[in-house]
Amino acid sequence: MDTLSPGTILIAVAAFVALFLIVSMIRSVPQATVAVVTIFGKYRRIMREGLNFKLPWEAIVDRVSLQNRALQMEFQAITQDQANVRFATEGMKEAAESLKAAGVGACIVQSIAGMGSQDSIAAT
Repeated sequence: MDTLSPGTILIAVAAFVALFLIVSMIRSVPQATVAVVTIFGKYRRIMREGLNFKLPWEAIVDRVSLQNRALQMEFQAITQDQANVRFATEGMKEAAESLKAAGVGACIVQSIAGMGSQDSIAAT
């Protein structure tokens, strides 16, 4: 039985390390979300949905949903003549607000989300 030469072992270890690095660089981002990428804590770029490549020194700090979220609030008040009054309000939280909270610049937010940063509030 032949023993493995040091050159063969070195090639096998190098191939294993290269395979590990390639697999660790591939990232998948789900639909309707973006990933915020930083390098040493400074904003670098946005990864859109789908298959992406990330360098080993880059970090994904947050995954932000691009879907609008409906917020429903109900209030009840009693007037001076003891009548019960109920208020129902629905507000929309846009994805642009979530991106700004993640530390992404305003011009980048508008290009990614494709929308303004104003809330839509409708009373029902």
